[in-house]
Amino acid sequence: MRRCSSCGKTTDDDSLDFCTHCGSYFMVRQNASAQAPTVTSLPDDPMLRGEVLMDSGRFVEGIACWRDAIPGMRIDDATYGRIVDATTRCLLGIAVDPNTYRDAGMISFAMTMPEREPLTDIMERLARSLDVCSIQNGVLGLANPYMYLFMDTFAMYTDLRDVNEICADAEDAVGEMMEKAINLPNAFPDSRPGPLDWLSCYSVFTGKVLDTVEDMVNGTTPERVGELADRWASAPGLTYLEPLNNAFFLTTHSVIAGKLSGKVLGRSSNSQLAAYSKMYLAGPKK
Repeated sequence: MRRCSSCGKTTDDDSLDFCTHCGSYFMVRQNASAQAPTVTSLPDDPMLRGEVLMDSGRFVEGIACWRDAIPGMRIDDATYGRIVDATTRCLLGIAVDPNTYRDAGMISFAMTMPEREPLTDIMERLARSLDVCSIQNGVLGLANPYMYLFMDTFAMYTDLRDVNEICADAEDAVGEMMEKAINLPNAFPDSRPGPLDWLSCYSVFTGKVLDTVEDMVNGTTPERVGELADRWASAPGLTYLEPLNNAFFLTTHSVIAGKLSGKVLGRSSNSQLAAYSKMYLAGPKK
């Protein structure tokens, strides 16, 4: 018998990889700490070690393992596929809060594979996993890491044309998550804000960011877009990330604020997006 750590439902079918009630993968279970592999029992091969850590729900340690090993490895298509698969399974199987995600250092991890696109590839895999979710809470558990990855793409892609495409895909993906969740039950109906509140927040935010980036692209010549992309790519710091992250922070906090406070936070978020646009288009300071 397996017990889902996300929704608490049990199943007698030990062959299942995920909970048929909420869609979370069976990796973190009751007494998981007692079952987790010890350092001495982990495989010597860094690829296998990372996979074992991921399948044990140890997201931060798994990413750290690969981040340290990848510079000395040959990452062919099969190896890269295993990395994306294991990371996706882990993100679907555990509750990833912002601090845990930040501790993993996904940006520095992605930078070890400059010829690959792990952030957007994992985002795509998460979006394609929506069908396994059968309650609103499961959809939200998928949407949270998706949004964390989405925000990190702005540090990886400095060309507005790439960012515009990512934002368009994100708006569609989050919209599909919202549509899916509307018709599903809420496992914790008395909890406020609920999954639909958070998903609506994510949908609004991705739409606002897409509108902002589209305006930036449409109001800038292709030559200038290319010049800005190159200048930001070689800049010592991406200062435009601060107002963008502020906008996301303010938008998400508007969900848990009162009605009046939520409106104020929403307007402040819009102001931060405007600041992001102005700062990016001005280019890095010399």
